[in-house]
Amino acid sequence: MEEVGRIVFEPEQHGTRVAYVEDGKHISDLQVYDRWMWLGAARLHVGCIGGVGTSERSRNRGLARRVLSDAVEWMATRYDLSMLFGIPDFYSRFGFSTCIPEHRVSLSLRDIECARMLLPSRPYVPEDRPRLLELHAKRFAGSVGAFDRTGSWFDPQRRSSGYGRRAAIRLILDGHGRPCGYLTLDDTPQQATVSEVVGRTPEVYETALALVAEAVRGRGQGSADVHLPHDDPFVIYSRRFAFCGTTQYLRERGGMMRVCDLRSTLGHLTPELDRRLPEGASGLYLETDIGAAGLRRGSRGLEVVDEPVGGLPRLTVPQRLLVTLLVGYRAVAEVLSDPACHADPGAQEVAEALFPLRSPFVPGPDRF
Repeated sequence: MEEVGRIVFEPEQHGTRVAYVEDGKHISDLQVYDRWMWLGAARLHVGCIGGVGTSERSRNRGLARRVLSDAVEWMATRYDLSMLFGIPDFYSRFGFSTCIPEHRVSLSLRDIECARMLLPSRPYVPEDRPRLLELHAKRFAGSVGAFDRTGSWFDPQRRSSGYGRRAAIRLILDGHGRPCGYLTLDDTPQQATVSEVVGRTPEVYETALALVAEAVRGRGQGSADVHLPHDDPFVIYSRRFAFCGTTQYLRERGGMMRVCDLRSTLGHLTPELDRRLPEGASGLYLETDIGAAGLRRGSRGLEVVDEPVGGLPRLTVPQRLLVTLLVGYRAVAEVLSDPACHADPGAQEVAEALFPLRSPFVPGPDRF
């Protein structure tokens, strides 16, 4: 156990607890969960912050700020990015920027009740975990925002659309009785809420729709609430039945991120960025408030360099804005309109190729 003043760092099974200790008791703390996030062809090491809280009688002393400040400093040499789901107008003070939009799709029973049960299904049992992870990896590897679930931290039934909502999972079977997809609903009798539909064929998607219709009828509801983006394959298939969808781009709250270690982040991103660097471009040099590093085309592909290299155009951008570019949440041209940013001639064009607009999304079961 490492101690800095009255801040302690206590290793836990799937991460670290950061706490302010007084008289031998934790009176303000948070948890940093250790995760790996997909970002296209790359995986980034992410410290996920959750459970931020202070005992009621010790509030208004700035303890949460101190714990969070020390946690951010501690993560600077241990993770590529830090992430949290934050309350309004607080975490931006620590360099976190909103990077994850929120999506909702409503499926009316009237529209989906004609969906056909084309494939058999059955409830999930713990022995199905390896197959479930395999199906998830095929669906989400190469996406932006989903977490690699192969670690022991992931319990498929523990969480569905959000914190405190357990999952009811239905496996969809192929002609040989082998799982070829699955549907995850909140395990609650009050509302039919879908957090995940994974599969690769129209038969899986229509069967999932039929299962959703069954769940809606069984709960006496008129519609299902689907927590998936509009470009999700299941949602795209659902267009033939009709749905109503909304997307929220929040301000200084919700899914927020910051860069912890610039060089490490760029190093882990090279498998993704290497295939995006335009032909004829030598690379890009990034200057931020947490350091500087460059991406240079080498004989073996893209490499990270510490010092400015002749021929590399410079892009100056604070990390709070850079992180929104890395995950494709904001457009390069729009970010560069900020007075804190500057681009050398040619830098914007390279940056637009490296950091295109994407659809970052963290599935409900991955949230913390």
